[in-house]
Amino acid sequence: MPPGSERDWVVPPLFAYGLLRPGERYWPQLQSAVRSHRPACVRGALYLHASGSYPMLDCTGDGWVQGDLFEVEDMDAVHALVFMELTAGYDARWMDVFPPGAGDPSGSAVAFCWPWGTTHRGARIASGDWQDR
Repeated sequence: MPPGSERDWVVPPLFAYGLLRPGERYWPQLQSAVRSHRPACVRGALYLHASGSYPMLDCTGDGWVQGDLFEVEDMDAVHALVFMELTAGYDARWMDVFPPGAGDPSGSAVAFCWPWGTTHRGARIASGDWQDR
């Protein structure tokens, strides 16, 4: 492939906190593209969408949000994921990623945050973990 082609792109690490995590609804769509994943957390606050069917990450929150850090090797899967998240109204943002239990940041990753304040926001998930809802 010529320089500047898709193979020259570095796929950024992705932080998932909801339906893309292993065992959740959209994990099968991402699973084959994931080279590795491990538990991680970011600073923020996690809320239910008003419908109760999916989570919303407030990147300005002051708590901890639990999730998984993915190394993805398939750019087509990343394109599909980004399209799905941005179409739903989320914003892609670089965030510091921490090991579970906090400590110093272990790097950064792209996370999909809800940029619309309290619009469509339901109850806060106090534990910061979608899987504890």
